[in-house]
Amino acid sequence: MYQITADQRDEITASFNRLIQENAALQAKLQQQQTATANANNSLFLELLGVVDALDYLCGYLAENPEPPAAFQQRLPNSLRSIVSKLEGSLAGSGVKAIEVPLNTPADFNVCAAVSREVRTDLEPQSVIKVSRRGFTVGEAVLRSAEVVVAAE
Repeated sequence: MYQITADQRDEITASFNRLIQENAALQAKLQQQQTATANANNSLFLELLGVVDALDYLCGYLAENPEPPAAFQQRLPNSLRSIVSKLEGSLAGSGVKAIEVPLNTPADFNVCAAVSREVRTDLEPQSVIKVSRRGFTVGEAVLRSAEVVVAAE
């Protein structure tokens, strides 16, 4: 049978106590991070609710006025652009950014997906002709690839 010395017992006890303290510190840090994440999410949700409210108002107005006045129809594109900008601002606050895709240059297929090809002799093959759907990143990760039309020979 193996016997441990008093020094070994004291060393094991001290190590165990350190682990208990480290565990408590990690639990506190985790709780702080969870609280910060919940607060950030709530802030984002409130911003998104502003977008929902704007769209809800617009839908309600159009439901009540199936043939809106010409002045409303003229303002509609700017109103929608304002809603899109508000949404983009909310996403940007959470680290989501649009992927910039330069036209008439070879596509970067790390951030682009070709959804169509168009015969073009004035551009190099695989050059971006048009962005049909914007892509987005969050941090270093591609959230959604940009969908592009590329040149073909």
